[in-house]
Amino acid sequence: MKKIILSVLSVFLLSFALVGCGTGKAKEEVKIGYKGTLGDDIEYKVVGLESTTKLEGVAPIGNSLYYEPQDSSNVLLDFILDVTNNGKKDFNPFNSLEGKYIIDGAEYTISSQAEVGGEVLNFNVIKPKTSGYVHVYSEINKEAISDNIELQLVYGSDTQSFLLNKENLKPKMNKFNYGDVISDENKNIEISIVKGYTTKKLDTPVQGEYITHSYEVDNVNSTYAILELSILNKMTTDLSVDDTISVSTLVGDGYCYNGFMIGLSDDQTNFELFPQIKPNQNKTIYALIEIPDDMLDEQIIFKLNAFRQANYIDLN
Repeated sequence: MKKIILSVLSVFLLSFALVGCGTGKAKEEVKIGYKGTLGDDIEYKVVGLESTTKLEGVAPIGNSLYYEPQDSSNVLLDFILDVTNNGKKDFNPFNSLEGKYIIDGAEYTISSQAEVGGEVLNFNVIKPKTSGYVHVYSEINKEAISDNIELQLVYGSDTQSFLLNKENLKPKMNKFNYGDVISDENKNIEISIVKGYTTKKLDTPVQGEYITHSYEVDNVNSTYAILELSILNKMTTDLSVDDTISVSTLVGDGYCYNGFMIGLSDDQTNFELFPQIKPNQNKTIYALIEIPDDMLDEQIIFKLNAFRQANYIDLN
């Protein structure tokens, strides 16, 4: 009789354990390029893990929208996936993905959004038989982020757990140097990377007879990081610089600072906001990003977004 009771009890406990597990998978450490599936229709490849103060598309176009932490002492921890939808319905990660980051026992609820046309928006969908990036992110205090992070991701009845190591998941960078040229696929636009430097005041190369044209930092405790470009427009129509490229700086471990771009007039005596480049014209463009003086000892990298590609230039 005891054997029968124990057998029934064992079956009950085993059944309970299986129900508790659902279709979850064991924790698995992932690296860039790791491939997997969510449910039956969603394939993914791991792009990388970033902690940033500016969450934007992998390769945003012009002045694309972006997200910043609500608290200035926090960063956005962003796990990026390259997703293919093999199903028959639209895939909206904002509505269909849930989960949390677990760091040293603390839990942080995630949000997930698709990137379409270089922009990350909660109503974006990845249509059937197409691919797109998905950002899985949460706002976390920078000091709380360790090298080893657990991510629990839930898609319907499919639960997956990942072990994320920041060092193994740094996104690959398209690195360029001063003197390099970036162009679009048809070579209608050529962007020459001239130089980068820091200064508190930018003057025009040639001063006017009566007026000195310059830009000076708003905060006395800040400095401009400046990326100088030369852009050639080979098209038959005017080129809007702000609709073609955007520039920001990555400083230290995850801090991102945004700036603005100005053009140099043909006679080099004036700066132009919202610069336009006429057909077959070559124009000097300055990207000005104001960063705090106490960050100048950190590594400073320019992120130049152009032609649906993120390009990185080390200031030094």
